[in-house]
Order: sequence, then C-alpha cells, then structure tokens
Amino acid sequence: MVRLPGLIRRCAANAGPGVTERKHGGFGTTAGKPRRYRIEIGTGHFRGIVTQAMASTRLDILKNMVEQNPNDSFLRYGLAMEYKNAGDLEQAARAFRDLMAVNPDYSAAYFHGGQALEKLGKLEEAREMYRQGLEVTTRKGDLHTRSEIQAALDML
Repeated sequence: MVRLPGLIRRCAANAGPGVTERKHGGFGTTAGKPRRYRIEIGTGHFRGIVTQAMASTRLDILKNMVEQNPNDSFLRYGLAMEYKNAGDLEQAARAFRDLMAVNPDYSAAYFHGGQALEKLGKLEEAREMYRQGLEVTTRKGDLHTRSEIQAALDML
C-alpha cells in the first residue's frame, strides 16, 4: 500500500473526518491487472471518492489527482513541490508555471518556482518570476512571502 503521510489512514469509512483507504474488490490481483483501491476522502479540500490503480509513488498519486482536478491549485502546488524535492527541477519549474496559469495569485509558486530556476542556472528567468511574485504579493498584502521573494531576488 502506498501512503501519503498524514493524509491516508486505514479505518472504517464512517470513523470520522479525514482520509480513509479500503481495498476495493477481492483479494490479490489478476495476472497483469493492477490492484485497485477505493480512496474515500472525508472532509475539506479533497472531499469525494477517487478510484485509481495502485500508484507506485507519491508523485504518481499526485499526477493522477491533478489529472482528475486540473484546476485545483493545492494539488498542483503539491505536484510541483514533489518534483522539486525529487530533484526534477525542469518538471518542477514547468509545474509551478502551470500552477501560476491556473491561479496567478498563488504566492508560494513564485518563490519556489524561482528557486527551481535558480538551481537550473536560469537566473534571468528566476529574476522575472521573483519580480512577478513581488507584484502579486504586494497586491495581495502577503508580506511574509513578499519578504522571502525579495530576499531571494536580492541574493541573485
């Protein structure tokens, strides 16, 4: 079983809020067919039921969830961060840009996207992303993220 730490737990479906996971169907797998799981998501942002093939990594799970909910900024941010944490900076930068296309006011995307571009040696693109982030955070009044972006820009 693949788990997203802090998000999925095994329990009865009506045990309360949170995310539960139950095996769907019979025992084992049929030759060549993936085991399927029914994932019930109980409260808040991810409310609903998702049926998916057993994913091998957290990255695969996030990709599947973004495919099912392409306008969900939180999922897109999680996918971009997973790429970044895995060291796939090209994909991370692309995912942060995709997030900004869906939600141009997602402040953290500008900071982390700029960092990914910096690590790739794309300094001018990083500066531009940071500048855009400064505009967004100033307009939104997000002073904490604005100060982080400004510090990153000053160090370039």
